[in-house]
Amino acid sequence: MQKEFTVNIPDELWVDSWEDELTATYTYEGPRYFYAGLDSGLAVHELRYGDLESEAEAFTEEESNKYAFTVIIDADVNPELAHMIYVHDHEDHVFEDIANHDGSIYKKITNPCLKDIYSLEWRMTNTADAAEAYLEPIYKNTELVLHKIAKSRLNILKKYDNAYDFDTEDQAKVDAAIATFNTYLESIATAYPWKYISVDETEIPKIPASLQLLFNQLPELD
Repeated sequence: MQKEFTVNIPDELWVDSWEDELTATYTYEGPRYFYAGLDSGLAVHELRYGDLESEAEAFTEEESNKYAFTVIIDADVNPELAHMIYVHDHEDHVFEDIANHDGSIYKKITNPCLKDIYSLEWRMTNTADAAEAYLEPIYKNTELVLHKIAKSRLNILKKYDNAYDFDTEDQAKVDAAIATFNTYLESIATAYPWKYISVDETEIPKIPASLQLLFNQLPELD
């Protein structure tokens, strides 16, 4: 059978953001019915498929007793699940060169296949007496070492800013330093790890020595 289907996709590949309400359309081509035998840990031990819903292709009662769960997927109802199981998605990705914040180039996939976006997973149904397949979005770690170090330094500034009442001159220095780190973090908000081969940690703002000296003179904070 052949069936076109549409799925929701994130605003950017591998990022947990869905505000733009984007979709992508794919075409499933393959058998209609899939029969999966799962153990109690929801691992698939046997998978069958065919074009007719018949006893010859489905599990017999005796065969079903070997498994904790048996699941039937009808590609006419859930072509996206059948696609994940049966279709070997193309690897002919098309790329667009995108400039990163540091001038390096990220080759963005402009035609992601369904398996770039989702993985096929299994879970218990609400009644807990059956199992089902579903699509789980693929998310990757979005933090670079640049984010971690910058946030750590910013947190030091905020910690002392919240704990002490500085004089006007010193407070202006603290405010300026905090603003510098906030601006930097905004500039690398979409600097995701998969876009970079390497990064330069020396680009991260530093806490001014005059402020660090001031903080060292104050009681240590937890």
